[in-house]
Amino acid sequence: MAKIKIKRLPQKILSVLFIIIVAVACVTYATIVNRATELLTINVKMDGNPLLFVKPDSKTTIVVTKDNAVIYFDNNMDPFARHQFDEVIESLQINPYNGNIHLSTSTGNFYTFDSQFNQLDVFNFPGRVIDFDFADEGAFYILTGSGAATPNFYIRKVDAAGNELYSYRTGFATSKVIKVKETAVYCTVDSRVVALDASGEPIWTTTLRSSISGLAYFEDADLIFAIDTKGSIHQINSAGKSQWSSAISQYGMMSVAYNGEQFVLAADSDGAIFMMDVEGNVILTQQLDSRVSDIYVTDEGNFEVSCSSGQFYTVHSGAIMNTSFNETLGVAIVWGSVALGIAALVLLAYSYDKSAAKASWMLKEMKKSRLGYIMLFPAIALLLIFRVYPVGAAFMYSFMRYTIAMPPKFIGFDNYIEMLTDEYLIRGIGNMLLFLFTDIIKTFTMPLLAAELVFWLHKEKSRHRLRTTLIIPTVVPGVVATLLWRNIYSSDMGLLNNVLRLVRLDGLQRSWLGDSSTAIWSLIFMGIPWVGAFAFLVYFGGLISIPSDIYDAAKIDGANVMRRFIHIDSPMLIPQYRILLFFTYIGSLQSFQSVMLMTRGGPGGSTYVPAYQMYVKLSDQGNYGYASAVGVVLFAVVLIGTILNQSLLKKRD
Repeated sequence: MAKIKIKRLPQKILSVLFIIIVAVACVTYATIVNRATELLTINVKMDGNPLLFVKPDSKTTIVVTKDNAVIYFDNNMDPFARHQFDEVIESLQINPYNGNIHLSTSTGNFYTFDSQFNQLDVFNFPGRVIDFDFADEGAFYILTGSGAATPNFYIRKVDAAGNELYSYRTGFATSKVIKVKETAVYCTVDSRVVALDASGEPIWTTTLRSSISGLAYFEDADLIFAIDTKGSIHQINSAGKSQWSSAISQYGMMSVAYNGEQFVLAADSDGAIFMMDVEGNVILTQQLDSRVSDIYVTDEGNFEVSCSSGQFYTVHSGAIMNTSFNETLGVAIVWGSVALGIAALVLLAYSYDKSAAKASWMLKEMKKSRLGYIMLFPAIALLLIFRVYPVGAAFMYSFMRYTIAMPPKFIGFDNYIEMLTDEYLIRGIGNMLLFLFTDIIKTFTMPLLAAELVFWLHKEKSRHRLRTTLIIPTVVPGVVATLLWRNIYSSDMGLLNNVLRLVRLDGLQRSWLGDSSTAIWSLIFMGIPWVGAFAFLVYFGGLISIPSDIYDAAKIDGANVMRRFIHIDSPMLIPQYRILLFFTYIGSLQSFQSVMLMTRGGPGGSTYVPAYQMYVKLSDQGNYGYASAVGVVLFAVVLIGTILNQSLLKKRD
């Protein structure tokens, strides 16, 4: 006996070690993913609302604010010079050839200042000077225009003295012009990116999917990046060929920059920034505290980002490179953990004689019937893909911040903690319990009464007709029936208010679904007299299965209708009670169809239920992480009820 224990001991210890390794691996993965996304350095916040900024050197930042002021900040973001303009500033850039500062305005002025912000020159053009770029050391590409719905937009090439070298009318509202090699490239609201040659003639045009809101170019890589108002980013080469497009946000994109190495940084109108590689793969997403106003690439290849709140951030490219490695390592850890977990369970099972014997017997039987299992494999695979995998994925996403605009990021139990303070969810739990209680009452009363009435009809023809009459309403789709009841409860033309008016009870008329005191009770009383076809058939099937000899004996003993129901029907229908209780329990917890179609959770959240909150977070807000957490909690509650039902069933048997 001692030898057997010694022989088993290593297996048990190894199994425990495997389980410990799996736990440690999961914690390690969570830590790696969580730390890998902390790539931002929060710089000092400035007073005001920045719109544009440039950095002449590492110690100075020039910012254009919403009130059209140009402010010089030192390295600590303390202002030391300010210049106020009476016109709207459209664009601000540092001349890479001589270090001069150029800015354009809405009144058509194009200014040139030296590094101390002393005005050197000013040129005026018709309309707004929306944007500009440097054609070469002594020339500029100037984008002018006025009115979003007019075709009066021009790309002008001018020399250092302001003399026009060429002018090209774009024909559509245009938002950006950049230099690409020896050409000027601009984008329009009609989804076009166009290149002009040295004489101002179009040489290629690329049409994308949506209105273009921004462009960025890096000469060494010869790549153009375009962003649009539908949340997509596109890569185009200098010949105008679109190489890839990636939809990364549900909001319009506002800014884009490329650091000339490996990364593209884009920002949407909701304050989220997206780091991508040059192949269009999103590496990370970070939600900032406010809307991004501008992105600047530093000499080190990092990105500096300004927000409308006045906050400045630095996104570190080196940390992003570590992120790719960390995420690859994290995926390897996850799959390694799964393999170790399976091995731990197998070894733990084989540590016991009975489990090992059962496993050996099962494997032998499966080998004998291997043809049958091979034929069943497609069905099993489909079940695993479409039924089991979504449950596992939802459980995994519940521990992540995962929205339609962001890739998953591990946040631990934050979604579950948020549920504790979710006002709609907390109120919905009370409503859910009320629906559950009333649904149980409705299931155990009216369908049972209808089944008893039909069962005790003496004429078989009458029994058949009444049974058919009670079943016919199931032909009507549930959505149609719900919309019918919404019309019944309508405040102006609804049947209920019209009946009350007809019987001179005008004082009882009200907006049944618009009043928080009556909305939830209107949903509860919907479907009166609540003779559900499924419950009716279950009860009726249970009654016809009761042996007639029992009723004959009760009749001889003088049992009346009530005693017959209490002492015969009710005890014999216990299996039916249990089945209906189980389905009513699950249905009440998961159902939100009537809430969505009748009230959409209103008025004031008075009819919210957790299942509808999950639907809102999933479909309307695209918050997959939080919706998954709500779904996991509902799954756990349903599972607990199922286990209790099975336990009671075993005890009863």
